[in-house]
Amino acid sequence: ESAWLLSQWRADFFSRRGVGTGVEFFDTRLNDNPSLGWLKFYYINDQDPTITRNGQPRNDLNEDRFRIQLRHRLQLDWFDRGTTYLDADLTYLSDFEFLQDFEPSDFRIDPNPDNIVALTHQRDNSLVTLWTRLRINDFAQSDSRLPELAFDQARRPIFGLPLTHEGQTLFGLYDEQISSIEEAELEAELEALTAIDPGDPRIDELNGILGGIGFARFHTWQELSYPLQFSNWLSVVPRAGLGYTNYFSVDGPSNSTDRTHISAAVDTAITLSRDYSNIKSARWGIDGIRHIIQPYATATWLSTDELDPSFGRIDRLTASTRPRPLSVGRFTAIDDLEDWAILRLGTRNRLLTRRDGGTHEWLSLNTYIDIFGEDPEFDRNVSNLYNELTWHPVPWLNLNLETQFPIINDPDQFTEVTFSARYMPNENLQLDLRQRFLNNHPILEDSNLIEFEAYQRFNNNWGAGLRHRWEFEDGTLEFQEYTVHRNFPSWSFSAGLFRRDNRIRNETGFLIGLTLKDFPGVSLPVRFDSQ
Repeated sequence: ESAWLLSQWRADFFSRRGVGTGVEFFDTRLNDNPSLGWLKFYYINDQDPTITRNGQPRNDLNEDRFRIQLRHRLQLDWFDRGTTYLDADLTYLSDFEFLQDFEPSDFRIDPNPDNIVALTHQRDNSLVTLWTRLRINDFAQSDSRLPELAFDQARRPIFGLPLTHEGQTLFGLYDEQISSIEEAELEAELEALTAIDPGDPRIDELNGILGGIGFARFHTWQELSYPLQFSNWLSVVPRAGLGYTNYFSVDGPSNSTDRTHISAAVDTAITLSRDYSNIKSARWGIDGIRHIIQPYATATWLSTDELDPSFGRIDRLTASTRPRPLSVGRFTAIDDLEDWAILRLGTRNRLLTRRDGGTHEWLSLNTYIDIFGEDPEFDRNVSNLYNELTWHPVPWLNLNLETQFPIINDPDQFTEVTFSARYMPNENLQLDLRQRFLNNHPILEDSNLIEFEAYQRFNNNWGAGLRHRWEFEDGTLEFQEYTVHRNFPSWSFSAGLFRRDNRIRNETGFLIGLTLKDFPGVSLPVRFDSQ
């Protein structure tokens, strides 16, 4: 019980693949952070690597398949002031298909694991980070940073004045390569074109892609703001920022270049509140209500030098349904900064109540819309209407809802509804429901996905659960699982049936799990899988 390091030994028996074994080490000093504190090894001599969960034909894979994963944090006592950490997030995989075959839950969340080592030093108002991203798994397209140094300054008063400052300065060496799979395909195409038609313009394009992109970059952004408070209900914060980005030692068809960024913005908010001390409900966790309503507006303008369209960008925008940040200092896609002129209008509603000697946010709702004088992404005049709702009245009920709806007739506008809820009608039953509806997005595919999970504890020894995932867009029950759990004094047992519909190939399996509990210092889960 007092050990700082625990080990868990693993054995998986697959009817067609063979036996997989592994060991996992856990640092108990980091138990408060479930995302850190482990070193995992797993290996299997796969008897049939051609088996695929999605039915898609795959390239030849070596029968020796493995994963080595380290996620850890060390706190260093290097300075008298501040806190210093050394973080490592490293994953080495034998092949691109490993997670899909042996860790499908991890594959759905993070199919291309990152590989980062970072040294950070944090003080009250600043953060210095020296970090590197490594390209350990060349079968996935990724960028490397060898290294990047970042200095971030939080917003704070300067010179004892009400004037505040925040800033960010970066310098790094960046490189990006396509995946080894795509590289092999393009090399084969290049070889064929060279033999057939050496003058084909596609040859230059292929050579440019195969050469990758890379550059050294210096970027800084500094912003001043002047918070103004009128009475107790109106606040106005004008902001002005200046930035500079320089690209040099550029690999690829582009040349060294630089950009200057100038921004101005004004944040305004009106705060009104009213107390309803006579509203009380023990069942719904209400001991008086304070309603805070805050209409707000943000007007922001950015002018920046245009980056040549042929310039290879690395920190670029990815497809998303959520609105982009309106502050340049929080805009991580530095290479995709474009001119903008945006007015955001919104209202926040908060319901607060007394609980456990403090204040509990019973419900919050943020509703807003963007009006574009100049849209940096699409040719929009008005954005969707956004709503962000959180309702957490009592420990046994939690609900989150995000919606966006078009308010004008525009073929590029889309609809999104994202919902999640956890409900415990009693201490033995837990129900989880998640739903995501997306329609008419200009880049992402339409989807209407619903996930449902339930777990019933009958007594201290018996329990049962189920999990379903439906894609109603094409009427597919993608996954269903039914499990039974039995607890014994020194070990526990679980058994279940699952069925997965990959649209190309269906998969059905029976799972058995055994865990020893009283074996000294060792936990031994045993898993059987249909493959």
